[in-house]
Amino acid sequence: MMDILSDYLKTFNLSAHVFLHSNFCGSWAVDTSGEKKATFHMIARGAAWLHLPDSDTPIALRSGDIVVFPNDAVHTISNHEMPPPRGTPFNQPAAPDAKGPVTSLICGYFLFERHHWNPLMTALPEVMVIKSEDTANTALMDDIVRNIIYETETEGAG
Repeated sequence: MMDILSDYLKTFNLSAHVFLHSNFCGSWAVDTSGEKKATFHMIARGAAWLHLPDSDTPIALRSGDIVVFPNDAVHTISNHEMPPPRGTPFNQPAAPDAKGPVTSLICGYFLFERHHWNPLMTALPEVMVIKSEDTANTALMDDIVRNIIYETETEGAG
């Protein structure tokens, strides 16, 4: 059977890079908007909330969930259902001796060799939330999430 989408994706030479793998504890928030890259966030352990500027309803995230922003949409991920108040430390991982519930995040971005014109990326929604509890994809997603965590945490060669 012919797989046109796979052939199409191969022409863009996709690569992914992790720029943050950290634990967060206490009152925290992460905002990577403005990088002008297709970014992703994965909840490796723990729980968090996704806040979007055009929505009053945050999205609960838990271990294994992945959020993708194909076109660098404005967003915040935090430890609380309410948007982070003024004074909340942004993008500051927990100290090694921090106490309390910990959320481990893996954040990265996708690069396409042909990034100046990519109709696939512009056709995607601003935000894609892939829930680990989605039973249609659970087995496949579990494997992908486990591999991402393993590759990130072992920091092996290559």
